[in-house]
Amino acid sequence: MGTKYYIRACTVWLIGATFFFYEFFLRVLPNSLHQDIVNSFHATAFSFSLFGGAFYLCYSLLQVPVGFLFDKYGIKKSLFFATITCALGALLFSLTSSLYVAIFARCLMGIGAAFGFLGLLIISTQWFPMKYMGILSGSTQILGTLGPILAGGPLLFFVNYLDSWRLVILISAILGIFLAVLILIFVKEGTKAAETLSKQEVNSEIKSNLLNKKLITIYFYAFFIYCSIPTLGAVWGVSLLQTKGLSITQASYSVAFLWLGLGIGSPFFGLMYDKFKDRINMLFVVSLLGFICVCALLFLHLNQIMSMTLLFLIGCSAAGQTLSFTVIANYRGQKPKSIFFGINNTVVMFSGFIVPIIVGVLVNSFNLDISLALSILPIAFLAALIVSLKLSRIQRG
Repeated sequence: MGTKYYIRACTVWLIGATFFFYEFFLRVLPNSLHQDIVNSFHATAFSFSLFGGAFYLCYSLLQVPVGFLFDKYGIKKSLFFATITCALGALLFSLTSSLYVAIFARCLMGIGAAFGFLGLLIISTQWFPMKYMGILSGSTQILGTLGPILAGGPLLFFVNYLDSWRLVILISAILGIFLAVLILIFVKEGTKAAETLSKQEVNSEIKSNLLNKKLITIYFYAFFIYCSIPTLGAVWGVSLLQTKGLSITQASYSVAFLWLGLGIGSPFFGLMYDKFKDRINMLFVVSLLGFICVCALLFLHLNQIMSMTLLFLIGCSAAGQTLSFTVIANYRGQKPKSIFFGINNTVVMFSGFIVPIIVGVLVNSFNLDISLALSILPIAFLAALIVSLKLSRIQRG
C-alpha cells in the first residue's frame, strides 16, 4: 500500500468523518434553539420533548437495518442517501411553521444520521489495516464531540449575528447538499470486501441470542448509563442551567462540556477497562461517578465553572456505553458481533427518545420543576450501578 493509496483512504475517511460531524450537529441543535423553537411553534414541554426525541427514535430503530443497507448498496450510495436525507430534513425544518412538519423533519434527520457512526466504522475497516483501528476509533469519538460543541455557543453566535435561526439551519442544509456532492465525487469502495452473514445465519444468531439474559443485562446497562447524554446534551440541559441563573449563551457553552467529557472519557475509560478489568469493575466506577455528579448538578446552586466541571464528568461517566460494546465483544469472543453491536446501539439511542419525553411529561402534565423532573437521571445512574454488579462476571469471563 503506497502513499497514493493512503491519500485516497484518508480522503474517504475525512469525508465520512465530516458527515459524522454534520449529523451530530443536527442531532443536538434543539438544545441551544430551545426558546426559539418553543416560540416559533408554540410548543409545550411535551411537544418539544417529542420534537427532540423524534430524531433518536428513528436513529435507534435503523441501527440494525443500516448495516444490511451498507452491505447491499456500498459506502458511496448509502452515505449519499444519508447526507441528502439529513439535508432535506434541515431544509424542511428551516422553512416550516408547522410543529408536525418540524417533527417529521427531525425524523428525516434521524434516518440520515443513523448511517454516520457505522459508515465511518465501515470505511475504517475497508480502507485501513487493523493496526490503525485504535487511533481511528479514538479520533471518531473525539470528532463526534465537535458537532455538539459547534451546536452550542457558536450556533447561538451565528443565530444572533444573522438574526434568524431559520437562516442558520437553511445554510446547514445547503452545506449538507454540498457534502453529498463531495461523497459522489470522492468516496469509493474499499479494497477489503466485508464478510457478511447470510439471511439464515442472521436469523439463527438473533433467535439464539436475542433473549440471552447476559446480553439483555448489557443492553439495560447501556440504556441507563447513556440516557443523561441526550437528555441534557440535546434537549433539557440549557433549560436546566438557565433556571440556575446562567444566560442562554453561558448555558449553551456549558452543555458543550458534556459532549467534551464523552469524547475524552470514552478512550480514557476504554484504556482503563483494558488495563484493570480483572481487578476493578470499571462499569461500576463510571456509574458511581455519574450518580454523584448528576445529583450535584440538579440539586446544588452552581456557577458556570462548577456546571461545566460537573457536565464534563457526567459526559465521562456516560463513556460506560462505549464500554458496553467492549463487554459484548469479549462475551461473544470469535462469534459474529455486528448484529449485537447494532442492537446495543439501538438501545442506547432509544434512551434519547424515551427519557426526554418522560421529563417533558413530568414538566408539562405534573407541573414539576425542571430539576425535580430530571431526577430520573440519578435514578438511571443508580440502576446502571446495580446492573454493573451483575456484569462483573461477564467482564472477567
